[in-house]
Amino acid sequence: MSVIAYDGKTIAADHMASYGGAQIKCDKLFQIEPHIVVGFVGEHGMGKALVDWFSQGAKQEDYPRPQSEDAAATLVVYTKHVNGTTDPNGVPICMFYTTSSPVPLELKDHPMAWGSGGQIALGAMVAGASATKAVEIANTHAEGCGFGVSTFNLKKRSKRNDA
Repeated sequence: MSVIAYDGKTIAADHMASYGGAQIKCDKLFQIEPHIVVGFVGEHGMGKALVDWFSQGAKQEDYPRPQSEDAAATLVVYTKHVNGTTDPNGVPICMFYTTSSPVPLELKDHPMAWGSGGQIALGAMVAGASATKAVEIANTHAEGCGFGVSTFNLKKRSKRNDA
């Protein structure tokens, strides 16, 4: 249970993970280079495997496969790089991978949101909320989302964590 929101400038995520009946706080966004932030929604173990795979070069032959249907996850990548080169305009892009394919889907439009709180976050952004505010709203109204917000803005090169 998770939420990641992207508004065209900022990517934001909650901190809640569920294991059985327990809810724990965890990180879901990771800055792996100064110009690349990755995050995941879905099953925590599979999400971390996708983060590790991307951090180690994202080779298609090494793409982690889920061990069960319950191990689905989505990896979201927020970057200033396109095909290995920095975007000349410095405009960040956002793309994502699913557990079914090592081929990324690049977002051509925003806002976008993923996870169990994704529809609430997307609705909030369409109504004018930032990605950060959208995750805060999802944390309040979506089951399985909570424990604060982490944000990254690559245009400003800033990170914020709220408890």
